[in-house]
Amino acid sequence: MPNLHLPPAMDALRPRLGALVAAIEARLPYGAALLSARQGLRISVSDREEEVTKQAPSAGTVISAFDGMTMHEAAGGFNLAEIERATHRLLQHRAPAGSNLIDPGPQRRGDFITPMRIAPDSLSTKEKLDRCRALHRRVRAMDERIVNAQIHYTEIGELSVFCNRAADLAQRVQRLRLTVMVAVAGADGVRYDWTSKDATGGWEALEYTDDELRQVIDNAIALLRSERIEPGEYTIITAPGVTGTICHESFGHGVETDMFLKQRAKAAGFVDRRSARRW
Repeated sequence: MPNLHLPPAMDALRPRLGALVAAIEARLPYGAALLSARQGLRISVSDREEEVTKQAPSAGTVISAFDGMTMHEAAGGFNLAEIERATHRLLQHRAPAGSNLIDPGPQRRGDFITPMRIAPDSLSTKEKLDRCRALHRRVRAMDERIVNAQIHYTEIGELSVFCNRAADLAQRVQRLRLTVMVAVAGADGVRYDWTSKDATGGWEALEYTDDELRQVIDNAIALLRSERIEPGEYTIITAPGVTGTICHESFGHGVETDMFLKQRAKAAGFVDRRSARRW
């Protein structure tokens, strides 16, 4: 299995999770434990300024116990004594008579890591900043009508360990994003366009071709000649992804489970009723 390079506190706690889960399931239908750690970095480079920000790391443990009707959770750090006390508090819940153990699925064990050729942690912060600077200079030199170019880089690294009666799993996931924004000026003002590359992987997934950068610049320049849309109602044709976004933002939030629990869901009055028709 790959070496995930777990922090010492997570590495020391992992072998103890099975006993904690077993203690829960001696009295309740299901128990599980999750260890997680997350950290990130943001770099911004523009004509006017440069900024490097390390996101505050977050880490901790979540112990879960299902009493047959409700999932209860307790959260804390990586201190074993604190986690044992939190587990003991969860055991104060009682399972209804006749409750059976929850089937957690087949036995599985494994460690997984995002495949990368150029892992972010193989580069220093200065090297990442230099790469953003180089991309900024490259974009800036492509057209004299550019009045500002912005490069935004974000990386987020996540470590997770999950344990229940059937599973002992861990993963290291690396997420990256590199955004290019171009502003151009003309007789009628300033317009801009942007593009972004997202990856679950390494820096090799963030390379921009000249054609990709040229397209962003050309889009911004085309907007200098665009006419304003008259207010009113229009029939539009959108790609599936855009259609889904419109639906989600217009009424999707109102049908999320927490809105039902808070009695804020407009859709509560439409359960088991047809509310739309597909054309």
